[in-house]
Amino acid sequence: MIRTYLFIILLGLTANIAQAQFPREAKPRMSAIVIGVSRYQFGRFKQLRFANRDAEQFARLLKCAENVQVDTVITLLDEKATVGNLDMALACMNRLLSDTSSRKPDYVVFYFSGHGQLNNSGPKKKGYFILHNTDNASSLDMGYPHTDLIEYVEEWMRYSKKVVVIADACHSGRLSGTEEGSLPAIESLKPSYANTGGRFFELLSSTGEGKSYEDANLKHGIFTYYLIRGALGDAADDDGLLEDAELGNYVKKEVKKADQRQVPRFNNSEGTFIQFSPCMDYSDNLIVMNDTLHTDRGVKSGNALLPLEVLFDSLLNTGNICLPARESAYWVLQQAAKKKEYARGYEDMRYRYISAVLDAD
Repeated sequence: MIRTYLFIILLGLTANIAQAQFPREAKPRMSAIVIGVSRYQFGRFKQLRFANRDAEQFARLLKCAENVQVDTVITLLDEKATVGNLDMALACMNRLLSDTSSRKPDYVVFYFSGHGQLNNSGPKKKGYFILHNTDNASSLDMGYPHTDLIEYVEEWMRYSKKVVVIADACHSGRLSGTEEGSLPAIESLKPSYANTGGRFFELLSSTGEGKSYEDANLKHGIFTYYLIRGALGDAADDDGLLEDAELGNYVKKEVKKADQRQVPRFNNSEGTFIQFSPCMDYSDNLIVMNDTLHTDRGVKSGNALLPLEVLFDSLLNTGNICLPARESAYWVLQQAAKKKEYARGYEDMRYRYISAVLDAD
């Protein structure tokens, strides 16, 4: 009996020593920008039914990630999905990546659902994402060029372990830049990206000349519906791992079965995709820009109420430009944008925010 007790004690001590010597490896950190536009300010662009829902569901999907720690998910929906807000979100991501602390993201994800269009002027066709406030002028000056996103992706590739770009929009294949007449894309701007060993993955809903479609029965864009189903397990191999190529092949096959007019594209990544548990988590860590998260007169700070501009200046001065998620100058700026009484001061706040981002080390 004594020997049995001694054996159990020694077994426990051995387990404790093993845990001390071999600590669990920390999960990689992930941040994302998720955009969905169903409602458009100008009449030129048809109102969509499910693009905002696509983005909401994809943002919730990210919260189910098992092999990464989800930090900041900046979600811009409908009226909040403007060119200016996207510029700020992209600059905020750069700020996160330049963080020298342990909060720096290892994975960066960019997702867009909405209209896409080509500018047919000039010798080469240029692809655009159409945002809520894209003008109805023929020049598309208020759209967001694919080439601008590519420049950000180049920067993200310098500082992160993996970048994922997903777009559910007509002509999204222009981002791949592999079709005749298209502008340079990520692989051609940085040829080494073609051999990144899985550090870059792009999954696009259509070819450069093609369209993307919604489905009333699915209540989604067809592409995003199968993207989410594939990510939640339908595309995984027998051992449960989800590879980039497996997800790409699954989405391409299922979308073409649902509508032969639509042909998704993806690059030849050899990497492993984010692994998800079969859930849809509604965690408060999501930053949804059209949530009402502020009080009538300001934002709560401890037990006090501070006017937004005072709180904004304080956060800029302390260097909390983009982080923490709901205690940053970026978050306060979004709250000010919703309130009529800050209409005059908003542009000044926005200018100071952009200046702080550009000046940040």
